[in-house]
Amino acid sequence: MCDITENRFKIESSDRRLLYLNMDDISQLKAIQQELKAINEKLGKLFSVDHPKFEDVFEDVGAAEYYIRECNHFLNAAIETLRGNRETGEE
Repeated sequence: MCDITENRFKIESSDRRLLYLNMDDISQLKAIQQELKAINEKLGKLFSVDHPKFEDVFEDVGAAEYYIRECNHFLNAAIETLRGNRETGEE
């Protein structure tokens, strides 16, 4: 069964639980991922190895880039959960 109401889809799964999928939520999460990717690219360009303060900021900027990548990983997990492709641990 698939009932479309506005931009929400109600899908009945095989175990009779109802999953709600909001395409707008997924689109917004993907847009945030793209913004974070752009920020990471800007950081890499701003503090390249030839920057005069590269040695001073290398560790901190590297950590920021790492956490941005991790954030994207968790946003992707949220997208998969919204799509119903990932177990949430709920009974």
